[in-house]
Amino acid sequence: MHWSMTLLLLTAVPTDQVQTSSHFSNYKDGYNAARDRKAPLLVILNPSKESEKNLIQLDTIQKTKERRDLLKNYVVVTIDTSSKRGQTVHKQFGSKPLPRVIVIDRNQEWQIYRTSEPLYGQLWTDILKAFKTGAPTASLESEEDCFT
Repeated sequence: MHWSMTLLLLTAVPTDQVQTSSHFSNYKDGYNAARDRKAPLLVILNPSKESEKNLIQLDTIQKTKERRDLLKNYVVVTIDTSSKRGQTVHKQFGSKPLPRVIVIDRNQEWQIYRTSEPLYGQLWTDILKAFKTGAPTASLESEEDCFT
């Protein structure tokens, strides 16, 4: 390929697109990316913006460098369950209370963590550490929140 064509192709891809390629709002796209990367899938099911419940914002999870680094191990999907597609995904996950967080193993076969409990800073760090390899046998030190 001619060098000018290569340069054109490289400059045509916005840098923010490259940086956010591990975050999706469409479940199917996130699932496929996680499967291709053999990475765990972090699914966040959010209620509508009008809900009285707090939404889980990716910015909140990314507040510390440690969590930003840990998130690199994951493909993240944030679903707005107020949309028609979002309602379908919510039903597929058992229609549990929202917001809901699910970690699916690196083979996209098992839910290795799930909760609807409020998550705070250190708990986010613990979750991201515990499941970063996406091993189907991964668990938190305390499995109290697992499979709730």
